[in-house]
Amino acid sequence: MQKLIMIPAYIFAAISLVLTYFWLSSVMSGKSDLAYVKNFKADYESKNVTVHYAVIEFDLPDGKEIQTITNHTVEPKNYDIGYPVRIRYNPDDPSDVQIDSFFGKGDLVIILWIFALVWYGLGFVVRKVFSFAEDEKFKS
Repeated sequence: MQKLIMIPAYIFAAISLVLTYFWLSSVMSGKSDLAYVKNFKADYESKNVTVHYAVIEFDLPDGKEIQTITNHTVEPKNYDIGYPVRIRYNPDDPSDVQIDSFFGKGDLVIILWIFALVWYGLGFVVRKVFSFAEDEKFKS
């Protein structure tokens, strides 16, 4: 029983490690630049859910001006029109751009790490309770 409680923690940790690798390689790839929020584009995922993408503008090193929509959703209340944002874009396809933030694609990774930590904590408590109960049983 004591060892079985740790299996979900090991699974969450293993999945988290793999996803962290892919997430960080995605975050670290691309070219960093400064862009400005020009507007927001609303999209409807379902009847009750509206998501927003930032319309941003930035200059390439050759002087060409790019205006594009981010490839991940943003919360408009966190950005003002004209607000400067740090971005990462693919030099081969400058329309492939994302706002360079910690949470850009890492929400799932963060959630899985939290689950792993919770299960490790739960496993630690269960193991301590069982070891305390076994010690008390042998003292009697």
